[in-house]
Amino acid sequence: LAAPILGYFAPFNTLNILDVATGTGRLPLALVEHPAFNGKIIGLDLSRNMLAVAANKVQDDRVAWVHSPAETLPFKDDSFDAVTCLEALEFMGDTQQVICELVRVLRPGGLLLVTLRINTRWMPGKTHTQQAFVTMLEACGIGHVTIEPWQVDYHRVWGMKEGGDSQEPPIPQF
Repeated sequence: LAAPILGYFAPFNTLNILDVATGTGRLPLALVEHPAFNGKIIGLDLSRNMLAVAANKVQDDRVAWVHSPAETLPFKDDSFDAVTCLEALEFMGDTQQVICELVRVLRPGGLLLVTLRINTRWMPGKTHTQQAFVTMLEACGIGHVTIEPWQVDYHRVWGMKEGGDSQEPPIPQF
């Protein structure tokens, strides 16, 4: 998990990452165990039980755990260099509200990395076409959107919050 994700973070010198719907801390664990990771990460989840598992599994000073719904993040605007939400948007109430909230806490020029569920058979009414998803991201202030195959049921989607110094999206370094 870490290698394909770290490639997106490579263009940034230091990172302050928010992992929304962190679950059992799979992404924070993969990142802190990878020697190339240079930053801090907050794992956020609505489930206290999931956070307890994550905190037990990942004991590292670079990681903090926060209990909160994704719809109302307890952070100031422009707080993070990167925000992730992997394999979870389809389980949240209002996808666009959540995306706009993720973008709110992302600094201008920061990286948003999320997943788009593509197997709609199991999630009727909770998935979006690629074009509809891009439109949602753009409406919330994300530009340079790229969608690429990732897993059987998901596409990986990334883009940059508008208003940063860089006009070009970061190119993953794998």
